[in-house]
Amino acid sequence: GLVSHASAMVSVVPRLHTHYPNGQARPHLRGWLYLAVVLAGAVSLSCQPWPHPLQRRMAEGTLIVYVVGVAFHLVPHGSLRMYWVALAADLSAISFVFSVHIIVWTGTFSAAASLSALGTFALLCTMLISLARGSDVQKSFRGLRLANNVMQGLLLSAVEVSCVPSAAL
Repeated sequence: GLVSHASAMVSVVPRLHTHYPNGQARPHLRGWLYLAVVLAGAVSLSCQPWPHPLQRRMAEGTLIVYVVGVAFHLVPHGSLRMYWVALAADLSAISFVFSVHIIVWTGTFSAAASLSALGTFALLCTMLISLARGSDVQKSFRGLRLANNVMQGLLLSAVEVSCVPSAAL
């Protein structure tokens, strides 16, 4: 049934590598789906007039995550260190895009934008420290990453609830 159809579909998709250098299995379709999003986003950004410049900035910011995700999930990393560099870029890009969305909604110098940017900066610093130490980026500073993710998620949720006009809902 559905499972065999999905398995057949996965077997058709080219697999650049089946595992990351740390031994974790690589998701079969994630990188390819990200690539499709990047291509569709690039076409949309180049062809479609955007009703508001802020919408375009949010779309451009969001596209960054998918570009970095394509590199992380599709490009085989020849060493564990290169995997950590790619993972650090992926995690940092996600945090960066949360900040971009918050800044677009609230303005560059709002308290929410400053707090989110500080969280992104702290995350980037921890990634650089981990890489400089030769530490596993995924295992280092987990608490700080979790706190930053929760903080940015709550900030973005609060900002969007307060900034989206009730007529749009």
